[in-house]
Amino acid sequence: MKKLFFIFLFFISACSVHTLQSYDKTMYSELAQVSLTGNNGKDPYLIRKNFQNEFYLNGDDLYKNKKYGLYLNISNSVADWLIQSDSTVLRKSLIVIANFSLKDLKTNKILTSGSARSLIVFSESPSAWSSYVSEEKAYEDAVSDAMQSVRIQVSLFLAKEKNHKGKDENKSKKHR
Repeated sequence: MKKLFFIFLFFISACSVHTLQSYDKTMYSELAQVSLTGNNGKDPYLIRKNFQNEFYLNGDDLYKNKKYGLYLNISNSVADWLIQSDSTVLRKSLIVIANFSLKDLKTNKILTSGSARSLIVFSESPSAWSSYVSEEKAYEDAVSDAMQSVRIQVSLFLAKEKNHKGKDENKSKKHR
């Protein structure tokens, strides 16, 4: 019985992985048509690097004439998280919020907008340098997490748009 259960789990997991991989492959070309038209944040290089990692999944920028422009506004705040009775701060929290809007570059119309939020908790140290390094690493991780969420939201929108346009084209072919 246990063998049957594990075989069943194996087949289910194999099916879901294949489905996710095929979905990502169809979205490569759509995501590669998005350009970062503006970003506002603490570290523009880090934001651009994370954008390229998330949107150009096959490693290169395929299209020179982009269809879509993505504008990002990334803000962050740091707060004390774990405070001891002697007012010593042991941990801090970092919240990164990425607000975005996706525009059609031909019509300059906003197609969708949204936000992604990431919360990272990091250790506070008596050493100023190690506290600085911890906060910077937390910021990098939070921006990466937020960009993954933005990519997912944009991917879902583009997939919906592509599916909707495909249905419209099929209807117009039937009416001919």
